[in-house]
Amino acid sequence: MAGGKVSLDAKAINRILDINERAARNTITRHNKDVKGIKTNIPLEVEMPPEVKSAPGITPPPSAIDYLRTNPSMKGAFDAKYGAGAADRALKGR
Repeated sequence: MAGGKVSLDAKAINRILDINERAARNTITRHNKDVKGIKTNIPLEVEMPPEVKSAPGITPPPSAIDYLRTNPSMKGAFDAKYGAGAADRALKGR
């Protein structure tokens, strides 16, 4: 297979979604640059949608939760990887 070993786990799917998000934003930016200054009675520029910061759908494995419990100073890194508030949820057992 040309792409090597392909898996569709949560990490791979989120990577694909991230690539698609960046491509869509780039397309909107290029479009808006191309139509800027064109005089018309209808707006040609497209509004950029809000950026999604968290990574929904990624469930931290038990080993990551155990590591967080023994290293609570890693809450920031845990939230960066698993989404905002994930560290607090994991530490509370939810």
